[in-house]
Amino acid sequence: MIKKLDNRLNYKIHYIAISASNFANSYSNLKTFSVIDYKKDLKYKALNENLLKVRDKYGVDIIRYASEELNG
Repeated sequence: MIKKLDNRLNYKIHYIAISASNFANSYSNLKTFSVIDYKKDLKYKALNENLLKVRDKYGVDIIRYASEELNG
């Protein structure tokens, strides 16, 4: 496949990059994990997994984030 796409076969490859973006909208609850704060991120992940289990068992509105808007 590269031979079909490469129109300069005598040139050497110096850099190959892959980029991806816009997979989530601004309304999503996004979390970027850090190498520096790995232990804290693991605790955050465990908390969110347990929160999902509680919400699945008792309903979505049983526990809310402070940032979620209360409707009446």
